[in-house]
Amino acid sequence: DPAAGDGDPALTPFQPRTIDTLQFWTGNEPFADYDLIALCNVEAVPAEVAEKLENAMQGGTALFVMLGG
Repeated sequence: DPAAGDGDPALTPFQPRTIDTLQFWTGNEPFADYDLIALCNVEAVPAEVAEKLENAMQGGTALFVMLGG
């Protein structure tokens, strides 16, 4: 984001949203509403949430996984 979030919307087309682990684990987040989901240092994904992520990806949502240590 070259304008640090304060610039012309044409230059800052991203609207990042951060959710915490508890909110992620509930599976209530509408994953299919996002163009990209980044999982950063997520230790485990419950089966129900994995299924919802898979469905979102089959609908066109991209998934980016970053492993942590």
